[in-house]
Amino acid sequence: MDEYRIEDLPPGGVSGFSADTFRWPLMRIGDLVDLHYGKALVEDDRDPGTVPVYGSNGVTGSHSEPLEDGPTVVLGRKGQGHLGVKWCDRSFWVIDTAYYTSFNRDRINPKYFYYFTDQMGLNHLKVGTSNPSLQRDVFCDQPIPLPPLPVQRRIADILGALDDKIELNRRMNETLEAMAQALYRHWFVDFGPFQDREFVDTAELGPIPKGWEVTTVGNTTHINLGQSPKSKYYNEEGDGLVFHQGVSTYGWRFPVHERYCSKKKRVADEGDILISVRAPVGRLNIADRKLIIGRGLTALRREDGNQSFLFYFLKEFFDEENKIGSGTVFNSITKSVLNDLEMIGPPPEVVEEFESIVRPMDKQIRNNHEENKTLAETRDYLLPKLISGEIEVDAAEKAVETNV
Repeated sequence: MDEYRIEDLPPGGVSGFSADTFRWPLMRIGDLVDLHYGKALVEDDRDPGTVPVYGSNGVTGSHSEPLEDGPTVVLGRKGQGHLGVKWCDRSFWVIDTAYYTSFNRDRINPKYFYYFTDQMGLNHLKVGTSNPSLQRDVFCDQPIPLPPLPVQRRIADILGALDDKIELNRRMNETLEAMAQALYRHWFVDFGPFQDREFVDTAELGPIPKGWEVTTVGNTTHINLGQSPKSKYYNEEGDGLVFHQGVSTYGWRFPVHERYCSKKKRVADEGDILISVRAPVGRLNIADRKLIIGRGLTALRREDGNQSFLFYFLKEFFDEENKIGSGTVFNSITKSVLNDLEMIGPPPEVVEEFESIVRPMDKQIRNNHEENKTLAETRDYLLPKLISGEIEVDAAEKAVETNV
């Protein structure tokens, strides 16, 4: 069996290791794990079902029958983009752009292998140019730190507890948003609570409760169009404010901060709604801090501060319509179009009542988001130190108990 040194760990791959703190022997991955090729399954051959179908960077759809039973770790095999490392603990199908794995369970814990490989990454191992790929022998020759099996299990349990809490918060946020959107639709699209009132016809929105009005986004909202500074002001060192140009750095609700800009042109304040104004148009995020916006984004803030009402209106409009005029899909959207976008105008007390219900939901979504960032930072800090043996498992277990 080959022997490895700490220097054999791939540069730019696994981080946080040092020869001074490293405790565990390094073993060849191929002596512990088998890689299996996926099997092609084109869209037309897939039947409705709940079996996840994995490609080179995660789930690409579903099918009625599995290729194999889990658990497994799916490794992206080929493609110009990112090669994913995905944990699957259920029956699955993997197509021919990825591998799936089986394990010598007497020597390696599958979840431990997943965390190590996810930390290591795969892209630095790809070869080729037109359609680069991860060759099986190249991956199998990589070294992996191998603590005793009981220690592997405990490491996997520690990191898994953090991921489980992150997933719980993510699902809670999806539920909260769905509840808030359903309430918006019930009140302001179907007018459910107001059906016993007199209605009046409008040319723009059809029948609406008497005393309500048809207004526009421009009548109620400050619209701040983004403007891109010159690229010489961009940096990744934290100089200036975070900078966002478009949807490429969108998260589920809050943007992922990767780039900064030292030149302030157009600034969105914390809590502003960010809307993409170039294709794909109408995608929404919310600024979780003061940030600079480029020409692909516009920041919106209601004059009365009722941001939840505006957010769920925009989400309803762009999710359901996403069309303009003759029915063509938006390629871009101008300030004048946003200004003239028609929306329901309930009496202030109705909007305030809606906000009193939904604003706490949105606050909980933000709190869960912030907690998930902390949990992910804790996981990413502990992972290399646990795998290297720099941090004792007992100490890590106690630290995680305070977070989850």
